[in-house]
Amino acid sequence: MTNMCRVAIFLYILTIKSISLAQTPVDFHWRWQPGDIDRVTQTVEVEGTLRIQEGNQITTPATKVAGKFVYFERRLSPANSSRGDLPSELGGSVRYYQDAETDIRVDGSPFRPALRENRRLVRVKDHQGEVIAYSLQGPLTRDELDLLTSPGNSLVVDGLLPPRPVRPGDTWEIPATVLCGLLSLEAVSSSTVRARFLEVTHGVARVEWEGKLEGAANAMSTQLQIRGRYQFDLRRGRIIWVGFAFREDRPPGPIAPGVDVVAKVALTIEPGAQCPELTQAEIEPLLTQPEEALLHLEQFSPDHSWQLEYERTWYLTALTEQNAVFRLVDRGLYLAQCKIAVVGSRPRPLTLPDFQEDIRHSLGKQFSQFVQAAEGRTAAGTPFFRVVARGSISDVPICWVYYWLEGASDRNLVVGFTFEDALLERVEEAERKLLAGLKLRTEQVAGAPTPAKFE
Repeated sequence: MTNMCRVAIFLYILTIKSISLAQTPVDFHWRWQPGDIDRVTQTVEVEGTLRIQEGNQITTPATKVAGKFVYFERRLSPANSSRGDLPSELGGSVRYYQDAETDIRVDGSPFRPALRENRRLVRVKDHQGEVIAYSLQGPLTRDELDLLTSPGNSLVVDGLLPPRPVRPGDTWEIPATVLCGLLSLEAVSSSTVRARFLEVTHGVARVEWEGKLEGAANAMSTQLQIRGRYQFDLRRGRIIWVGFAFREDRPPGPIAPGVDVVAKVALTIEPGAQCPELTQAEIEPLLTQPEEALLHLEQFSPDHSWQLEYERTWYLTALTEQNAVFRLVDRGLYLAQCKIAVVGSRPRPLTLPDFQEDIRHSLGKQFSQFVQAAEGRTAAGTPFFRVVARGSISDVPICWVYYWLEGASDRNLVVGFTFEDALLERVEEAERKLLAGLKLRTEQVAGAPTPAKFE
C-alpha cells in the first residue's frame, strides 16, 4: 500500500470519527451536592446615563459603575442529577462575602456602598425568578440589598443549561424565570433570548446566548438587548464561567431613575472550595432563626436621631441631614410616599390643635378637611399626635396622615404619609407597620457614630 493510500485511509477514519462525535448528543447534566462550596468572583461594569425626573424636565447625568464581589457559596438543597427535570426553584445557599463593594459615579461624584463586616453571612434563595437575599446576622440596608441583588446571580446560572442532550448547533429557549434572576428583573413579559451549543474543547462545552426581552424593573417597564457565553465543565458537571453584556433602556419611575446604559457582567465559579465561615457548626444555628425579621431592612438617620426597621415594599429614595423619603410599591404599583423630617422644639409645648393648624397652613389650598386627630404613645412610650387630613392635588383626591413624635435634645420628628384617598385602607396597615419600626434616640451622645439608646 502506498503512502498516499495510507494517508487517505487515515484522513477518512478521522472524518468518520469527527462525524460520529458531532452526531453524539452532549448531556449537560449538572452535579452538586448539599454542602458543596464554590468560590465565586463576580464583576459588574456599567456605563451610560441616568434619567432623573425633576419636575417636568428630565436630566441625564453620566454614570459609571465598577463592582467586584468575591464570595464563598455553600449549597443547601439537594441537586438533581438530571437537567431534564430541573425544578423551577433551583434551591438555596449560604454565602460568605469576602469582598463586596461598588464604586458608583454620577457626573463624576463618587458613591461607594459596601457590605458591613457584621452582615457578610448571607442567605440566598431563588423562587420562580425572584431572588431573595438577606443576612443571617441582622437586617440589611437598602444599599446593601441592592449590592447583593446586582445582575449575575450564581444561584440561577444552571437554568441556562439545555433541558435535553444537544449537538453543536442546537438551540433552546432561556426561561423567563432564569432571565429574571440573572438580570435582577421583577418580571419578563416577552423574550427572544435563546442559547446555542457551539463546541466542546478539552472537556469544556461552550455555549452562546442572545436576544431581546421586555420586562419590569423598579416598578417600570424596561427593554434589554443581551448577549453572553458560558463554559460548562463536562467532567465536573458545572458551569465554571459566565459572561454577558446587555443594553437597558428604562424610563424614570417612582423609586429609581431611568437608565440608558450598557452593562458587562462576568462570573468565575471555582467548585471544591473551603471556607471556615460556612461550616455546618457555624451556619446551622443561624438557619433556625425566624426569617421574617431578617427580611426587614434598616436605616439610620445621618444625625443618628432615629433608626427605622421596615418592610421591603418601602424604598428609600432620598436621604439628607433633615429628611428621609420612602415610597411604597407593592407588586409593581406605586401606592404612597412617607417623609420623615427632623424638626426642632417650639418655644412652648406643642398641642394637638397646634399641630393641626401647622398641617392646615402647610397644605394651603390643597387642604379640605380633617378626618381624624388623636394623641397617644408608642409601644415604647414615645408621645405622639396623629392627624388624618383630606384634600386634592390637580383634582385628584388625596389623603395625608401626619405624626408628631417627641424626641430628645431638640430632635422631634414629623412623619407624613401621602397617597390617593381611594388607597386609604390599603395603605393604613403599611403606615402603622412603618411607624412601629421607627425608634427615636433618647440619649444624645456627642460624636457617637451609632445610636446610643433607642426606644
